[in-house]
Amino acid sequence: TVLFEIGPLAIYKEGFSIAFLITLRVVNMVAAFGVLILTTKPDDLVEALLQKGLSPKFGYVLLSVLQIIPQMVALTGKITDAQRARGMETEGGLWMRFKSFLPLLGPVVLNSLTETRERSIALEIRGFNAKGKRTFLNERENYRYAVLLRSALVAFFLAVIFWRVIS
Repeated sequence: TVLFEIGPLAIYKEGFSIAFLITLRVVNMVAAFGVLILTTKPDDLVEALLQKGLSPKFGYVLLSVLQIIPQMVALTGKITDAQRARGMETEGGLWMRFKSFLPLLGPVVLNSLTETRERSIALEIRGFNAKGKRTFLNERENYRYAVLLRSALVAFFLAVIFWRVIS
């Protein structure tokens, strides 16, 4: 069913509803990820996941991804301030900002490579590949109603899946 036409382009009701549904799902995922990131410290999240049995290698990758963007933003700010102190023009129109961004790429990339090397050395020193049972600095305590709440959430999750399958 044609919903509307823009010149030779016809927008169909079915395609529009599917595109709208996919857009809502993507927005929902992004919003859920944003709530998770803004309400939970990455260190605490990864440590809790490791205590629950997540692979330490996957935990490290997750923590690195969550920490790299703020580190790169901070590093870019420092380098921009240093270049501005040396008299480089960093503000102005779009073309001026683009020209001032190009000299940032070298130091940011080199610094991130240096940080990666330092992280790998720190991981080896701390026994990242060591075998055996790991200990944690902050042990999680089980709360009084934790088992009941987890059971209720698992039951709710299974009910939602069952409802989705039969509908």
